[in-house]
Order: sequence, then C-alpha cells, then structure tokens
Amino acid sequence: MSLLAFGERLCAGAKARTLRGRLLEDAVYWQLLHCEDVGEIVDRLGTTPEYREVLEKVPREIHRSELEELLDLMLLRESGVFLGYLSGPRKAFLRAWVGLAEADGIKRALRRLAAGRGEKDALRHRLEALPYCSFSVEGLLAADRPEAVREVLRPTPYFHALREPLRRFTEEGGGSLYGVEMALDGVALKRLYKSAQELPPGEREGVLSLAGSLVDLTNVFWLYRGRFYFAQPPEEMLNRLLPVRHRVRIDLLRRLAGAGSGKDFWGELSDSPYRPAMDQALSEELFVDRGMEAFLFRQATRLFAGGSPGFPMVVAYLFLRHYEVADLKTLVEDVRYGYTDRDAAVFLVRPILPGRGSVWR
Repeated sequence: MSLLAFGERLCAGAKARTLRGRLLEDAVYWQLLHCEDVGEIVDRLGTTPEYREVLEKVPREIHRSELEELLDLMLLRESGVFLGYLSGPRKAFLRAWVGLAEADGIKRALRRLAAGRGEKDALRHRLEALPYCSFSVEGLLAADRPEAVREVLRPTPYFHALREPLRRFTEEGGGSLYGVEMALDGVALKRLYKSAQELPPGEREGVLSLAGSLVDLTNVFWLYRGRFYFAQPPEEMLNRLLPVRHRVRIDLLRRLAGAGSGKDFWGELSDSPYRPAMDQALSEELFVDRGMEAFLFRQATRLFAGGSPGFPMVVAYLFLRHYEVADLKTLVEDVRYGYTDRDAAVFLVRPILPGRGSVWR
C-alpha cells in the first residue's frame, strides 16, 4: 500500500470517528419524542452539536417537508466532505453511494411530471447539492415529459434501464411509477455493489458485506411488495429484481416469488442469513421495512466498531447517519400525529426500546 493510500484511509477514518461521536444518543431521541410540535423539535435538535449549524437560523414555523429537506441536504454535504479525502476505488464507492441520492432525484423529477405539479426550485436545490452528478441538472429540470427525462440520461446507465419501464408506463396511460423507480434503484444499487467488489483487500470484506446485505434485503422487500401489495406474477417480479445478489440465491428468490401467504414467505427465509431481520415481520407485517433497516443499522454499528480508522469506518458511518436522519423524519411524523413516546419508538430504525435489540439482533 502506498503512503498516499494509507494517508487517505487514515484521514477519512479519523473524520468518520469524529462525526460518529456526534450522532444522537438515546436520551435525545426520547426528548424529541416528548416534543409537542415540529417547532419544538427544531428548537431541541438545534441545541445538539451536529444539527446546530443546520438549524440555527431555521424559524420554529418551518414546515415538516422543509425540515426533512434540510436534513437530506446535510447528508449530501457530508458525503461530499469524504469525497475530498479519497481517490481510486474508494472514491468510486463514495460516488456510487451518492448515486443512491442521484437516483432519488430522478424519481422526484418523474413524479413531478406525472403529477403535473411540484416545486422545481426544491428539486433544483437537492440536485445541485449532490457532490457528484452524472447528468445535466438543468437538462433534467427542463424536461417536460418522461421520455425527455430519459434522453437527458443518455450518457448514463439509467438511459437503457428506463427504456422498458417507461414504455410500459406510457402505454398504460400513466398510473404508478413503481416499475420505473425500481429500475432507477436497480442501477444505483448494482453500481454500489460492484464498486464494493473493487475495493482493496482488507477493506473489501466489511464494505461488501454491508452493501451486499442492502442488495439482498432490497430484493426480498421488492418480492414481498410485489407479491402481497401489487399481486404481480412471479416471473414479472423476478425480472425486475436487482441483477446482483450477495448471499440470497436465485432458487430462494424463486420460492419467495411463488409464496402463497405471508407465513409461507417468511418461512422460506427461516434458514437464511437474514432471518433476524424478519423476526418482527413474522408477527407485525407493518414492520417489514423497519426490520430490514434495523438489521443494516446493527451491521453498520458492528462494522464501525470492528477495526481501526479506515475506509470501512467511513462507509459504516454514512449508513448510520442515513438511518439517523430517517429516524428523525419518522419522529417528526410521530409527533405531528400525536403518538405516545413508546408507541412512536417502535417505528424507529434505532432500537431505543428496552428489549427491542434482542428481537432485531
């Protein structure tokens, strides 16, 4: 390993360790759950070291969606900070991580066109905050129909991936963008997984395991939704899955696609490495996505704690911060709708309830 590579690993890992120490503690979560409204959440969150700079000039009357946007932009800025430390395959992985947000921006543009309304300025701010972007932001914003969006994406892998789902969307006269959005996520997640495979030995294993779990659990969740929410035929569901997989093999995915009931579906996973992510879903289907996210949260926590400062620590931190922001968005919703603190806590990715960690191992 060159001195330059060693130096960038050390600097990025040290930065991740510093930022990890500023993630919210359980006690702050409980304080936020006791807030009466969004304004009180802003006030309380603004006293914490990490969120003070983001929220210090924000009025108490801020709308929920505006607060969520500020938190998302903070995530993008942090990714940009790490990009400045890295080169080679590490930088390629971070760009692929940013690609998840890039795909989300494309989805938002398509939703705005499909609905015939939506804030273009808010979308511009989000796209311009991307520390790396593979297409023209102004071109995407100027697109006036879905096919025009696809044309803007011609230099990217999204162009070919969107051909068939956009054709179906157009032929069906609009409706759900579900297939289109799956195609976008598929491009981004495949790139993330492939870039993890290109990392140097010694860094590859931990990062690939985390990225691979995200890939596998995404495929499982898509099959669950397709089977029990959209009643899709098994072959159609299998054709829409990610073109990469980690520890879940195609024979298991085929059995999941043909499951006759939710009980059968979870039963097929009983011997898989991801059974711990499903335990809560066995009794409460509402928690399917939360169980999977909590599994990834715990895996990222272990990866962060498992070694000296280095690139895997950076990746683990980015996952942890992502889920913290996801929890803050959920928490705002819980307070807005008047859930009790304990009822609201079960919707969080981070297990702050006593005993919950034993369920989502």
